[in-house]
Amino acid sequence: MRLLLNQEAPPAGGNGAPPAAPDWTTGLPDDAKPFVQAKGWKSPADAITSYRNLEKVLGNNIPKPQPTWKDEEWGEFYKHLRPEAPDKYDLPLDALKQIGVEGDPNRISKWRENFHKHGLSDRQAKAIWNDYLAEEAEIIKAEKQSREVAEMKLRNDWGAKYDTNLKAAQAAVEKVAPELKHFITQSGLGNHPEFVKLFHSIASKIGEDKATPGSGSSQQFGMQPADAEAEINKLKSSPLDGDFWKALKNADHPKHKETAARWAELHKIAFPPKAAA
Repeated sequence: MRLLLNQEAPPAGGNGAPPAAPDWTTGLPDDAKPFVQAKGWKSPADAITSYRNLEKVLGNNIPKPQPTWKDEEWGEFYKHLRPEAPDKYDLPLDALKQIGVEGDPNRISKWRENFHKHGLSDRQAKAIWNDYLAEEAEIIKAEKQSREVAEMKLRNDWGAKYDTNLKAAQAAVEKVAPELKHFITQSGLGNHPEFVKLFHSIASKIGEDKATPGSGSSQQFGMQPADAEAEINKLKSSPLDGDFWKALKNADHPKHKETAARWAELHKIAFPPKAAA
């Protein structure tokens, strides 16, 4: 057999196999090649796919607030947290009725607007709202106890003249300082026995001791019809086997007379008789 000169070398791989693909990392810096190998990228397509996935993940991250942020940047940040509109906050409004309060729609709307303005999440807004209701419940409870203590003290001091003296004090407020009625009620002054006695003393000096029955509320000083109605509704929703209903329905109960008088008194305040024409 004759050996041919200048014979071309057979293709790599032998048996006519195609040449191996060039290493795509050849042109990369030396310190980049170990990184590519660690990532397991076999081609540029692998690297691009990995980078696109990374951008998707980073795009869902909320940026950390910065002290230099302007209103526009805060607005973008709040978009990730707060509902899209103030009326989307899920505030438990039924809880207001449970503490005997009728919610003012305008005030509730203002609460929602402030929550939204300051970027609160629905969860944060609900937590603050519940804290507010808990505080209101404590205030209402304290006011009720204060009224009861004041009434007990005045009844002990005035005895059978309690209703007459109380009406005289209320009539004195109407005559001397009607513009203070709201302040007296809201500030709780109407629940202080000495304050009530002060106006009774004023009434005595201006002749209001002869106030006609029905000219004032028979409940302790400062209680308004809305307060009395709220108390009635609260008692109506109390358990039928509770202390209140047991005392009211059982004539032999030791507190029957006191409870019945209280029940009638609340209705007199909440639904005062209309003056005859």
